[in-house]
Amino acid sequence: MNFGGGIILNASWSATFTGTYTVNANGTGTMTLPGDHRRHFVIGDGGRQLKYVGTDPTGGIVVGGSMVKQ
Repeated sequence: MNFGGGIILNASWSATFTGTYTVNANGTGTMTLPGDHRRHFVIGDGGRQLKYVGTDPTGGIVVGGSMVKQ
């Protein structure tokens, strides 16, 4: 997946993160990224889109966004 938005991750606007994820039968799921960052998501558009809400339990930060398969 490509991450983009309000920050430039690198010259190609992409980044690679290592983590784990689970997907439930109803298309919802959770990603866990380094630093105990979590993204709770729902998959839509036949698997082409992912909408998420992210939490950082130690810093109190909440983010949201979407990812679209290119």
